[in-house]
Amino acid sequence: MGGMVFDGPASSNYDLDLGPYLLNEVYQGLTAWQVNAIAAENLKTKGGPPSASNILINGTGVSSSGEGEYNKVTITKGKKYRLRLTNIAVDSYIRVSLDNHLMQVMSSDFVPINPFSTQWLLLAIGQRYDVVISANQTSGNYWFRAEAQAGCFSANSGVGRAIWTYSDASSAVPTTSPWTQPSGCDEPQMSPYWKQPVPSASFENTLDTKITNAVVTPGGDSMVVWALNKPIWVDYAAPTLQYLMEGNTSYPETYNVINTNAEGSWNYWYALHTPA
Repeated sequence: MGGMVFDGPASSNYDLDLGPYLLNEVYQGLTAWQVNAIAAENLKTKGGPPSASNILINGTGVSSSGEGEYNKVTITKGKKYRLRLTNIAVDSYIRVSLDNHLMQVMSSDFVPINPFSTQWLLLAIGQRYDVVISANQTSGNYWFRAEAQAGCFSANSGVGRAIWTYSDASSAVPTTSPWTQPSGCDEPQMSPYWKQPVPSASFENTLDTKITNAVVTPGGDSMVVWALNKPIWVDYAAPTLQYLMEGNTSYPETYNVINTNAEGSWNYWYALHTPA
């Protein structure tokens, strides 16, 4: 895995671009298959997946036993840095902060927003924020923090840490204190840098989003799903894209296809599902 940069509009000035800063959890001692199997079993009673072991920042981190290493960033006093934050975790909402430094948020999921400053920033799974950090504090070493949010039902036995060092200071383990971290799972209030209104009349379907238990599929398997209106069960030998390429609109009922009523246009709503 890795980060890809797509240059887009910026609503705040900066001097240097630090590039992608990826955040994810790690499950030590469990394979991806095992994590999936445990999560599927727990979901039957609307429980969550197993707790992760640690949080990695750009692929690095230090475990509870002291193994590994911290991600390190060097900054120069007086400069402004663009940081492209991305939460690539499987199940962890992650809140981030840089001790003593405010983050000016200027972009959310590639949409430029009216900049606002914050001490901590919450990233949902798959979410991206571009922030600007000004190197305007006393030269030294500062903790960059990344922590799973219990208020969002995310669990992790560890925390993510990186060391940010001013260029005129020697690198060392920081002794800085964190900003007071907010609780709950509320995302920041944002407004777009320019408005792109979408007429409400263009939304012709209302989707019922819910969690369902013990859904019986055509093959007889028991499943638990996050469903949009109802679960979808696609025959992998005849996926929806094949129907589209063939111009065939006779979708089976189990495909849960919603017609947008636009000529030549179809919209597909997929449910996340895992065989139990």
